[in-house]
Amino acid sequence: MFEAAVAHSKDSVIITQAEPSNYPDGPNIVYVNDAFCERTGFTREDVIGKTPRILQGALTSEKAKGKMKKAFLKWEPVQIDILNYKKNKESFWVELSIFPIANEHGFFTQWVSIQRDITERIKLRERLEHKVKVRTRALEESNSKLEDFASVASQDLKEGTRSLEESNRKLKAFAHVVSHDLKAPLRMVVSYLEILKRKFTKKIGEEAATIYKNEFEYLKFAQTGAKEANDLIEGVLKYSQIQSAEADWEIIDLNEKLKTVLVLLRKDIMVSEAKVTYGDLPTIKAHKVQMKQLFQNLIANAIKFRGDNPCEIRIEATKYRKGHLFEVRDSGIGITDVDKEVIFSLFGRAKTDRRHEGQGIGLSLCKEIVEHHNGKIWVESTLGEGSSFYFSLNV
Repeated sequence: MFEAAVAHSKDSVIITQAEPSNYPDGPNIVYVNDAFCERTGFTREDVIGKTPRILQGALTSEKAKGKMKKAFLKWEPVQIDILNYKKNKESFWVELSIFPIANEHGFFTQWVSIQRDITERIKLRERLEHKVKVRTRALEESNSKLEDFASVASQDLKEGTRSLEESNRKLKAFAHVVSHDLKAPLRMVVSYLEILKRKFTKKIGEEAATIYKNEFEYLKFAQTGAKEANDLIEGVLKYSQIQSAEADWEIIDLNEKLKTVLVLLRKDIMVSEAKVTYGDLPTIKAHKVQMKQLFQNLIANAIKFRGDNPCEIRIEATKYRKGHLFEVRDSGIGITDVDKEVIFSLFGRAKTDRRHEGQGIGLSLCKEIVEHHNGKIWVESTLGEGSSFYFSLNV
């Protein structure tokens, strides 16, 4: 039964003598099964009395052969994957298991070798390893190209940033010069309009002035336009000075600064019947003039867009890891989602209510001031229910 099982096994079976285990050619073969002959092309006559080394060739691993030699010397079983050769010199891979057989006295009499053909498995592994190598190389090349691209893009971005900063610097310098130079002739226009109005009134008399009602109305329009132009120039001048204002940074108690702002806005607060309250504000290092402009613009903006009811304005501050977060909350007419996108841009004006005039500089000025203090500003609002302007100061 044992002989039948070995003879009909699909794995190659080789039985050799036990001795001499350390002979250069190894022990001689005494038995091979049919599967061995079919797999290798050798007949029994070809291999009986020969050493199993006839299966080895030029590419058979020396490491594998060394492992077998050590096992033979110690009479220990061994299992390895090894490259063998058929009679026609065609190579094939086998999973080789070798173990010694002892007789009833405990003496080793034979070595039994069972060989399973694993050529397809090895070829599949080699194909997979090749694909992995190819994809690894492709990935490394892609990463290299990506790194090159990132390096170039980073350099271009730096150059672009420097160019943009230089353009912004020149633009703000230009705005400063133009605004400053326009103020003198505009003051002349305002002054001469006022002189013209007084002289014209004096020349024709107060009673006759009613006859020239339309002409006086035109003068009034001209004066109003000149005042608005002056306010616009003043706003642009302040806007151009924000980032360059490095002086006047000091430790500021914002509670005291806010009191000063409320004094400056006292007339507007009384006329609008607005109620302004605030919590305990922090003491920070900041630009003192810009802090006044920031709170003055936000409170004035809340009063301006107060609606029909008296406006309530609340100012609060919260400490967090990087700095302070402020909220200026009002009960005004609110802001639409569309207007939220434009009100912080230069000359950006909300279209919520065209009755409220302005140059569209106030909130853009606030944005510049906040960013100059390493912060951000945004608004949350529901139309008809008021607005909350939030800004952070990370100083």
